[in-house]
Amino acid sequence: MFRLDGPLTEEPAEETFPMFAPPGTSLKELVARLGKAADDSAVKAVVILPESALLRPAQVEELRAAMAMVRSHGKEIYVYADSLMMGQYVLACGASRISIVPTGPVLVNGLHGSSLFVRGLLDKIGVKPDFLTEGAYKSAAELFMREQPSPEADEMMNWLMDSWYASFKDQIAQGRKADAGKVQGWLDSGLFTAEQARTSGLIDAVEQHPDFEAMLKERYGNDVVFEKKYGRKNQLDMDFSSPFAFFKIWGELLHGPRKNDAAKPAVGIVYVIGPIMTGKGMPSPFGGSLGAFSTTVREALEKAANDDSIKAVVLRIDSPGGSATASEIILDATRRLKAKKPFVVSMGDVAGSGGYYVACATDTIFADATTLTGSIGVLGGKLATTGMWKKIGITFKEYKRGQNAGIF
Repeated sequence: MFRLDGPLTEEPAEETFPMFAPPGTSLKELVARLGKAADDSAVKAVVILPESALLRPAQVEELRAAMAMVRSHGKEIYVYADSLMMGQYVLACGASRISIVPTGPVLVNGLHGSSLFVRGLLDKIGVKPDFLTEGAYKSAAELFMREQPSPEADEMMNWLMDSWYASFKDQIAQGRKADAGKVQGWLDSGLFTAEQARTSGLIDAVEQHPDFEAMLKERYGNDVVFEKKYGRKNQLDMDFSSPFAFFKIWGELLHGPRKNDAAKPAVGIVYVIGPIMTGKGMPSPFGGSLGAFSTTVREALEKAANDDSIKAVVLRIDSPGGSATASEIILDATRRLKAKKPFVVSMGDVAGSGGYYVACATDTIFADATTLTGSIGVLGGKLATTGMWKKIGITFKEYKRGQNAGIF
């Protein structure tokens, strides 16, 4: 039984254990656990419980691939939920059987997004946006510079929405063995009660949890075990009622991983997660990643390059980009690594701008159909606020030394 009750993180849970909240589920660990279940003769079936899981499009794709592997070994996958939203439903369609509680809604209302523009507000309050961009589709500065998107940005957003939408429809159609017209009808209707969803073919059953468990026992025997921690690595026990437990475990995390006396041959994974920045990152007490720091990533790549037990390296990217300097440092480190051993790139939900640039030294890039990537270009600028301060009666006297001291 796999309970998805929090965010699905890119980095392994042991590297991102939060100080003030329970850890999320690691995508890598979850896929590995599903793979173990596929090969384990003692595992007769798999149950997935998508509770409050926040699932991004590429994560859904990778979990669907892991679910397909389980089913290819002749094992059924059951999804049971209190309700299903769009992303959860696309994931659930990879199961053999989907059921929800009698009062649970199924909300499959397609995709909706919007682009924000604040130029009109800035004009009203006397703020002058001053940005330069290089690249027709480098549209981030349009937030400040325009009241509506440029033709290029509008084209790009429509292309992305079409691509995502087509991918979701294909995954639903494949999982539910439904034709394109039927899936389109489901998405255009969007909102279903549990019974309406069953009658329409979106799900297979409507049942309370005890009835769901009774169904499993009938199929696999009354002595069947519902293993809720299957394949999970031993983790530090955390007593969330005690503040001292936080500091004890935080101290152990800061200590870093213990070295193995005899390292076995392995594939190393180096993560580029979040905005790319120069320098060295610090662990966040709130869990997750504060960004991809060039020194931290470079040192990890150098360590992997010089470690004889590491036979190949995967650079896992989930980043919108950031500093050009930091991206160049990381790219250089990947080139040096590639000169010593096999090196490939795996992209998660986003590998944009610098997040794509750092992948360019490899010969092989793996991405999902819904991975956002590309957007190479440069932008920079500032918001000049002098007019705003004058409007509300605030003035400044400027002092400078050097002809261009006030350029920023």
